[in-house]
Amino acid sequence: MSTLGRYELLRPLARGGMAEVYLARRRVAGVEKRLVIKRLRKDRSRDPRFLELFMREAQLSMSLVQQNIVPVFDFGRIGDDVFLAMEHIDGKDLGSSLAKDRGSGMSPLLAAFVAVECCQALDHAHRRPENVIHRDVTTRNVLISWDGEVKLADFGIAAVVGDASGALGTPGYMAPEQARAEPTDARVDIYALGIVLWESVIGEHVRPSTDRAATIAAAKSGELPPIDPELIPEGLATIIRHATANDPGERYSSARNMAEALDNFLLSERARDPGPAPAQRLAEWLKQRWADARDELSAPMPAAAGAVVSFLDDGVDKIGGSRTMRSIAETAADEGELDTPPPHQIIEDAPADRDSRPIPVVTMQT
Repeated sequence: MSTLGRYELLRPLARGGMAEVYLARRRVAGVEKRLVIKRLRKDRSRDPRFLELFMREAQLSMSLVQQNIVPVFDFGRIGDDVFLAMEHIDGKDLGSSLAKDRGSGMSPLLAAFVAVECCQALDHAHRRPENVIHRDVTTRNVLISWDGEVKLADFGIAAVVGDASGALGTPGYMAPEQARAEPTDARVDIYALGIVLWESVIGEHVRPSTDRAATIAAAKSGELPPIDPELIPEGLATIIRHATANDPGERYSSARNMAEALDNFLLSERARDPGPAPAQRLAEWLKQRWADARDELSAPMPAAAGAVVSFLDDGVDKIGGSRTMRSIAETAADEGELDTPPPHQIIEDAPADRDSRPIPVVTMQT
């Protein structure tokens, strides 16, 4: 087991072209805190371009404090190690949950609930003074806790308005202007969320993900299949069409406006089906989806491990109970994706003409 300052790195969870992700812990006053460490690869940490991108992610992420956004609460440098620490979510990501049973999604009511929670996260980011754009809203970046909470993760390629060009993101969710590397604004996130909403109901990709060239071409042209009226009611289909319009001017002008439309749909669905609260239904859906892991979920932690907590910072602890903690990165490892980036994801290097001067980095005391 290796250490990184005050953190113990328990095991690797994922590795990409820019960074490595680890399950980690920190012991404080006899209590074990589990978290996720994202560390810039050593071969990248010496490159000012990648260092700048990583620092930007840390700075933007730490400025976003909202209940539907996975919090990043620590950032630093120890020798050649540049890293950030984020909350470890006790749950699963939406993408892998849908993949458990391809072609079988969630109810329109649940899909709308997940989308409206994501709208809250995006509205917070978009309304920041910097006008933060996520640029990679996908089902993999939507996390659902076992209690039915929804959080949006990974602002790793986020940008601010005025500096949001370049074909960065996942083609299956890209708006046409984003795929064509044209200047973009917050409406690319609206478009991507429309695709997430659509996929949540049908349980499969809207655009093909096995043929990379076809996916990119479809993203650039804005080509989308027709919405199946047998799966998606007209009220929700109207929201999806509005969100995924090829012309940005025809989309919802803000995440808040999209949330209002989704809220109206939820009200009508709840009037028709006044059962348990959406969050409770979502929690049950997730547990049923991962029924093969139920024994693991209910197993107590080893006595030596102590209580497991998730936390935002050193002063705010939230008891997570005795269940095994899970995260989006662990999900990727479970599915054999360790060291394998998503086949339909393209993340370009920083522009060659970017200022390459070294950037000061906060150094942590060990």
